[in-house]
Amino acid sequence: MIAGVPPSVAATLVGLRGRDELGLRALLEAQQDPASPEYRRWLTPREFGRRFGASPRDLKSVERWLRADGCRIKRSAGRQQVECVGGQPSVLPTALAPLVEDVIDLDAPAELEHKLDVSSLRPSSLAPNGDFFFAPQEYVGFYGFAGLQAAGINGTGQRIGIVGTVPVDPADVALFRTHYGLPALDLEQVGTPGSNVDENDLLEAILDVTWSGTVAPGAAVTLSITSGTVVDAITYLVNRSDVSILSLSLSPVPNKRNRPLIRQSLTLFKQAASQGQTVLIASGDFGPLAIVSPKLKRGVDPYAQSPFVTGVGGTTPSSSSPADAFTYGSEVVWQDGNEASGGGRSRLARPKWQKGLGGNKRSVPDVSLAAAAVYPIPRNGAVVCCVGGTSAAAPAWAGLVAMLNQQNGTRAGLLNPKLYELGKAQAKGGTVVFHDIIEGSNTTTQAKGFPAKPGYDLATGWGSPNVPALFAAY
Repeated sequence: MIAGVPPSVAATLVGLRGRDELGLRALLEAQQDPASPEYRRWLTPREFGRRFGASPRDLKSVERWLRADGCRIKRSAGRQQVECVGGQPSVLPTALAPLVEDVIDLDAPAELEHKLDVSSLRPSSLAPNGDFFFAPQEYVGFYGFAGLQAAGINGTGQRIGIVGTVPVDPADVALFRTHYGLPALDLEQVGTPGSNVDENDLLEAILDVTWSGTVAPGAAVTLSITSGTVVDAITYLVNRSDVSILSLSLSPVPNKRNRPLIRQSLTLFKQAASQGQTVLIASGDFGPLAIVSPKLKRGVDPYAQSPFVTGVGGTTPSSSSPADAFTYGSEVVWQDGNEASGGGRSRLARPKWQKGLGGNKRSVPDVSLAAAAVYPIPRNGAVVCCVGGTSAAAPAWAGLVAMLNQQNGTRAGLLNPKLYELGKAQAKGGTVVFHDIIEGSNTTTQAKGFPAKPGYDLATGWGSPNVPALFAAY
């Protein structure tokens, strides 16, 4: 993705076949093994490209074809994608077919799923129907971030990458931070939006930027703006060496047309894992359904199913008393009519860290956080209430990881092997690092889902974080 290119300029992303897939898988396992000399020895994007991306010869062959068709070339550091700007690639030559995985028109926006729940927005002092909601200080108190923040663990030195479809107004973000006594946000916005954006696109971006930075007020945030396919924005962030965490609350609807977008994104998530980048994906808002239109189809979010990301489901929180939102009370599975925490089993093979939890397929979600409409956001010069959905849970977890990285002095990388180790230990009577959600289900008005139960479940994963205990265990 090239910042500042107007939407009228044609752009095409060419996904390349990499090298040494077996070597990459071995490295990814070794990076998670404390006994290995490769443990947490993360690659840079350029190192990844030299070891596992397309060969220099293959790159030159593909780029020669694109330049002949009038393209300006943007090569990813990881050598997994080449972007053509300003030209129109001809039909892929037969000789190049073994080198190319996908050719994606970035000017043909995908149908994206918004994992966003919007209540009637009004001033935050007047929450709809007097419903429960969080001010930032209450949120960090509720989940136990406050003590860490008071000790200076606030995400300093970390950069969170957010995928969005429209830029946010920095004045609104500044208003929110000032309103709640937070320091100014180091916000960077890169890319150019497409032409078909709406209010939900803007609310999505505002929510993700605002609340990732609320949990980790010392972290920097980069909003990578996609013209509508998402994969271009992911490519940009994964190939930024200073981005340590990615949060995605958008993904293409899992249909035939979008398969190339999904395939390229899943490839990028492996690269991210090798670089120590933690990827948080909202698990979706349709309960056990992957698709609701044009017809219902059971399944999981196409991005959250990756074994190289952490899928984040949703809960509905309650405080210990109506007047005290600072103190943890309880949580149940987030469910609101035809919306609920996304979860179920994918078609991908079960990772070894999910062994013993039932089934032989990758299960989603891994963890959760509040997804009910309890998140105030800035809009049009005022702080309004309230937005939710797993869209909110994922960036909040991104803020958590920024704090975790700062505490440990290194990138956490793929969280799941450690999260599942801790969750299984808790289930056997060990340290309580998760609030185990045991009430509710992700059944919706459209489909029967999965109940919450002790330990891991297909509605909330291991549950929400007991932050002080989780950070101590890490």
